[in-house]
Amino acid sequence: MGLARRRGTLTILSLNVRGLNNNIKRVKCQQLMHRQKADVVLIQESHLRQGDVSKIQDKQYKMISSSSSSSKSKGVIIVFKRNLPTKIEKTYSDNLGRLTYVCTTIYDTKIAFVAIYAPTIFEKNFYPSVMQELLTLSEYKMIIGGDMNAVSILQNASNSFRKLHG
Repeated sequence: MGLARRRGTLTILSLNVRGLNNNIKRVKCQQLMHRQKADVVLIQESHLRQGDVSKIQDKQYKMISSSSSSSKSKGVIIVFKRNLPTKIEKTYSDNLGRLTYVCTTIYDTKIAFVAIYAPTIFEKNFYPSVMQELLTLSEYKMIIGGDMNAVSILQNASNSFRKLHG
């Protein structure tokens, strides 16, 4: 049961959708949001241009904050159920399709919802810059949904292990 229906309970989905340009995929994503009765949805890898991010909205869900790249790649979106009793205090979006957040108050609780899509190839400044931005939100409880793309590091370690140990 979501917060909108009962105080104190919040249903949150974090989804790596690997692209929402296809209408069928977008509808399936919306159906999942409805089926799970999500109050908040943190989407990574939307691949939508800024002018297209509102396509994720419907009668029950509203796009609150997003970040897109100039090409149909990357992209993060935060979606709220329209009847979620919230006061939006601040939103932020980078211009790379990697980070967006919304700072809210829901039933007297300050919460920052964050969506992150990390680079697939290591960029040494990415995590420090994200941390620097998120540290400005110390007055909020933080909920992060993201694709941190850390597996490639493990794959490299696994390959090195195999080379050493045969």
